[in-house]
Amino acid sequence: MSLPSVKTIERDLTVNLQLTGTIGAGFAGNFNWGEIGVKTKLQDDVDLVNRFGKPSLTNSVDWLSAENFLKYVPNLTVVRVVGEDAANASNNGGVLIRNFDEYQLTGSSVLTHQFAARYAGAIGNSITVSVADAATYSTWSYRTQFDTAPASSDRSAAFVANANDEMHVIVIDRLGLISGVIGGVLEKFPYVSKAVDALDGSGQSLYYKSVIDNRSQYIYVPDVIQAIAQEDPTTIGSLIGGALLTGKPFVDLLATIDVNLAGGSNGDLPLVADYVTAYEDLCSSDDASLRTIITGNCGGDANYAAVSTAVVTGCTESSARVAFLSPKLSDVQSSNPATVKTNIIATYNSISPKNSYMHFSTGVKMVFDKYNNRYAIIPTNSDDAALYCNIGNTGEHWQSGAGYARGKYRNTVKLVYNPKGVDADEMSRLGINNVINENGEGIMLFGDRTGQGKNSPFRFMGTRMLFIELRYVIKNAAKFNLFEFNTDYTRSQFVNSTEPLIREYRGKNGIADGTVICDGRNNPTSVIERGEFVGSIIIKPKYSIQNVILN
Repeated sequence: MSLPSVKTIERDLTVNLQLTGTIGAGFAGNFNWGEIGVKTKLQDDVDLVNRFGKPSLTNSVDWLSAENFLKYVPNLTVVRVVGEDAANASNNGGVLIRNFDEYQLTGSSVLTHQFAARYAGAIGNSITVSVADAATYSTWSYRTQFDTAPASSDRSAAFVANANDEMHVIVIDRLGLISGVIGGVLEKFPYVSKAVDALDGSGQSLYYKSVIDNRSQYIYVPDVIQAIAQEDPTTIGSLIGGALLTGKPFVDLLATIDVNLAGGSNGDLPLVADYVTAYEDLCSSDDASLRTIITGNCGGDANYAAVSTAVVTGCTESSARVAFLSPKLSDVQSSNPATVKTNIIATYNSISPKNSYMHFSTGVKMVFDKYNNRYAIIPTNSDDAALYCNIGNTGEHWQSGAGYARGKYRNTVKLVYNPKGVDADEMSRLGINNVINENGEGIMLFGDRTGQGKNSPFRFMGTRMLFIELRYVIKNAAKFNLFEFNTDYTRSQFVNSTEPLIREYRGKNGIADGTVICDGRNNPTSVIERGEFVGSIIIKPKYSIQNVILN
């Protein structure tokens, strides 16, 4: 029994406000490869090619819009959309496997396919899968790709001597559509097992189906290799997919298995519903870094109204991100600037709702598509979103992403339409941000207005982006009050954790003034008895300079 004593315990009850880190954009697009309907994070154009393939003439606007953003900011969340008749290549014709989660849930629907391409698309038709075991290794075309012949897995001896359960599997780019090398090796799976219960030294599955399904970048194994490729097991041993636990060795393959996948298809162009569903998923994301949504050309002119409405509505409902929009590509095809201006204004006016959660600019530009060796036209909403993400990542959230200091475009051959004079003034008054090419300065975003029509601080992008950041940061701090008592102590703790941020932003010239109220005034007994906690943050924002008058 210890002596009587006084013990002191130190607890740090400080709630730290953590900023959100690197911010980026979300985008839904038509691609030739990759998971469908799944949010995928990309860091650069190499990542884009590896995950979603190279662009074709039919999807280059979507693909180049994604690439364009990544030239500014290494944080893009992409959702792939496909149209009807898209299919994964397999050894038994085309079959649609949208993504890994769907494959795990509905794998039984593809059990007639021993090998299938990982993703839908014609690229999958380039894949060959080859398999050899101990009996077929010596004559196998790919034996030089492996160190030794397959034999029996290390832990199989505990169940049966000479289990003969190992195989080698290799995935080949037969047509060179993936790697650019005809016959190039895409990946290898050495010493995998025919046995469903085989384990490696660390206790991980060695069963070839499990290994490939979980590790391959190019194929799935929906069903086990057909028994026709193996010897008669009745008197010899187990077929592929059997268990070591039975105590019988596995039969030999009759010959190497060489499967050319076929039936893969990019499908028709995605429908408007495909884009809308993908954008609704992006807008409702709980990813704090997903601060902007780029729309490309909304999947084409026919989709523009529905997609733009869905994106602006989704951003508004989330209160956490801004939709970036551009004119339709058809708006700028006229050689008459007045006609182009009229078209752009008509497109802008067609967007509903219009509020501070949207940004619209005149930008449409020419870029070089190195994959198809041609020039291509794309909207510049990916540039605009990237400029504001760059400000949030390298500067301050309340700063404008437009102008000579921070609004310069990259990756641009030329502007398709360069608004000037009274046309530019008219669009600016409506809330349309001009993208201009000024001699000696280059191409830049020359406006920082949101879609907010009324006279409000939220008609400026800096105010909107600042308040989105404040919402994230303060919400993250306030969550620690959940399930605590609403007392003077918890209320003062909230104030003490929030006020330093307000002072910091005021000191950095980001806001004119601000205060935090969290006491008995907004937390009366009625609020406390409902189990609620109210903190009021009052901010007086600043305004960006829109005109310089020199006397």
